[in-house]
Amino acid sequence: MCGRLNVTDDPLTKIVTDVLGISFRTTSNCDLRPSESIEAVHFKQGKPEQLSLSWGFKPSWAKRPLINAQSETVAVKPTFREAFRFHRCVVPCTGWYEWLTLKRGRRKNVHLRILKARWYGWRAFTFTVNHW
Repeated sequence: MCGRLNVTDDPLTKIVTDVLGISFRTTSNCDLRPSESIEAVHFKQGKPEQLSLSWGFKPSWAKRPLINAQSETVAVKPTFREAFRFHRCVVPCTGWYEWLTLKRGRRKNVHLRILKARWYGWRAFTFTVNHW
């Protein structure tokens, strides 16, 4: 799946602010990588709240952050089960990059893919986090 996110602050910040009724702020980054800081939204006692997180899920046994989980098994795999059940958030973004494998090696696909999660025209990933 993806290895880079694209975050463009305008009009994303305005859309998230208008839809959720919070003052959402982010910084544009067209090549956001795992372990870098990312803005997210979670719901605390039913109210949306912005969080600054590091992109990735790092269990104690892992050498580097994990950035992908399969939707079919995320609720049952020990690595993700508790976080999926209790610690979800949404990461507003404008798109993501996939990698193409070529005979000469890998390269970033220059086309942004439309994400499946859509809400009023902006795109979001859903993530689980192992702590706040």
